[in-house]
Amino acid sequence: DNATKLGAKVFLVSKDAEQLKGVENSFHFIIDTVSAPHDVVSMINLLSFQGVYCIVGASPKPVEIPTLILLSKRPIVTGSLIGGMKETHTRNA
Repeated sequence: DNATKLGAKVFLVSKDAEQLKGVENSFHFIIDTVSAPHDVVSMINLLSFQGVYCIVGASPKPVEIPTLILLSKRPIVTGSLIGGMKETHTRNA
């Protein structure tokens, strides 16, 4: 509900392979809120050419992105510490 208020048109569960089928190369912007190690490459594959991948979940392990995906898709990879759980809940209250 809050995501749609902020302009989100689609919400997918990244662990659900059925939901991810057919949406490769279709997103312009992805906000990654996962704070545990996970498959970042599969998320970047959902981005369109030069799409934005914004990391706001702080995983304890380094994020690994193969050079080829950076060269071929040219994603804009960014992140922010602003917008933690407390700030998010305050903003959406």
